[in-house]
Amino acid sequence: MIRHAKQIYEELHPDRVVRYEGSKRSYLGFRFSNGWYRGFRQRYSISLRCSTKRAQKSPEQLEPIL
Repeated sequence: MIRHAKQIYEELHPDRVVRYEGSKRSYLGFRFSNGWYRGFRQRYSISLRCSTKRAQKSPEQLEPIL
């Protein structure tokens, strides 16, 4: 996600990105810190948890309801 965020930042603000020899870049006016990353995920409700295919209740527990 941070790689994509840097790419979007570079597209929106090309004047704030300094390119050095090779592929190294410096982003002026923005820090892609862990705090920024956590806040971004929280603002947009992005979870890193995987959903499972397991049911919360076993078929035997659901039989009386059906």
